[in-house]
Order: sequence, then structure tokens, then C-alpha cells
Amino acid sequence: MTSPPLSALGAPSPSSPRRINPWRRFTGSMIPNWLQRRREIGQGPKLAYARLAQHAGKGGRCFPKQETLAAELGVGERTVNEYIRILVKFGLIDVERPGLGRSNRYFFLDHPWIYEAQPESRSSSDQERQKLSASERKAVSDREQQEASTPISKENQEEGESDIHTQQRSSEGLPHSLVEAVEIARQLGIDEGFARQEFHAKKAVGWKDGYGNAITSWTDHLQARWPIEQRKRKDRRAGAKRSPAPPRQFSAGDYKQSVKDF
Repeated sequence: MTSPPLSALGAPSPSSPRRINPWRRFTGSMIPNWLQRRREIGQGPKLAYARLAQHAGKGGRCFPKQETLAAELGVGERTVNEYIRILVKFGLIDVERPGLGRSNRYFFLDHPWIYEAQPESRSSSDQERQKLSASERKAVSDREQQEASTPISKENQEEGESDIHTQQRSSEGLPHSLVEAVEIARQLGIDEGFARQEFHAKKAVGWKDGYGNAITSWTDHLQARWPIEQRKRKDRRAGAKRSPAPPRQFSAGDYKQSVKDF
């Protein structure tokens, strides 16, 4: 008895690949239409712009490490640097380099290309949207945004996380969960164990620093505390490497006491 072909079992055969529906199936970076149609820059910088936009938080900035961008774009760090240089050259982004081993901060700039890509005519859906009330338009926009993203997995629901946008949204203020706090620390290149320790410690005291001042930015707090923690760890390692003092050597004469002392 011969075995049935793979195609009969539901698996795709080499001659006829199985069709899939990509709608709401994938998560990825989106290149804006106004940027995609520009011929002045190549696809690499466009993809870098899209990935930076996906990292961007509520305040419009992002701070992924270059090695992270390189891994996400499938290129080397030198190529990522070239992509960033081109985006800066054309005035699409601005870069701040804080130094001291910290990740660069990227900011998105207003640009004439955004306004040159105006649609020729308004679609019927846009006209219908215009007729809706403000609350109805917001509901439609929220629903469309939810449908455009990947469905939230069960694990993410349990952790209170959805995607990279949710994680970055808390970077401008305080994290809503330990998962967000650790993710922000990871993007800053800060030890995750230290981030967990700081999260529990500061949450327990109502998000106050050592002077009783309110902590308003988790990112700023980590960047201020991490160098101090690194110095402490360095001092502890240096102390552990020091050899202990040898024990004092006593002789028989040390135990003899003169009678005159009594």
C-alpha cells in the first residue's frame, strides 16, 4: 500500500505552495507612503526609518542600540551607521549621542516630503469619516488601528504587554509592569537584574528617589542610577580581589608578663 501524497495530507507540495492570508498575521515595520515613493534615498534607509518609527514611544523619540537595529534589519552595524547618516543628511531624523556607553537617541523631524504626498482625491471612506462626529471618528480610528496590528497573544495579555509600541510608550514616564521596566532597561543597555531590583524598590516607596523626590521618568532614573551602580560593583570587585591581611604571628615571649606590672 502506497502512502498518500503530502498534498493530500494538507502539507504544501513543492510544485504547488500553499496559499496564505497575510491579513493581521505578521508584525513588522511600515514605510510611510510619502517616504516609500521617494527616489532620493534607497530602500535601506527607508527600512531603517520604518524600524526606528516602530521603536518610537509616545514622546516621539527612540533609543535602540545599533547592534539591535543591525539584527532587526539583517545588516551589519557599519551599514546601519550609513543608513542613519543618510537619514540625517536628508533632514528626516535628528540624533543625540549622550555618550558614556549610552544608546543614541533618535528624533523624527518634520519634512516637506510629508506634505508633497497629498492624495489627488478624497476617497468615499474619507468622506464618510468626515461626516461622523468626533467620538465616532475616534472609535473608527481606534478600531482600524487595532485591526492593523497583530492580535495580542495570550502571554502578552497576561503580562500586560502587546507590542513594541506599548513597551516604548512607558519609556517617557513610569513603567506599568515589570516587563516594561526590564524591556526599557534592555534597550538602554542596562543590566536587567538591576532594573528589576530598582523597579521593586522604587515601586515599594511610591516612586520616590533617595531624596524623597518623585520619579517621573523611568528612563532618566535608570540612566542616572546605572553609572552609580556600576561604580559600586567595580569597587566591590576590587575589594574582593585584595588579599586579606596575614594573621598576626605570636611568639612565646608575647605571653610572658613581668611581675612588675602587678
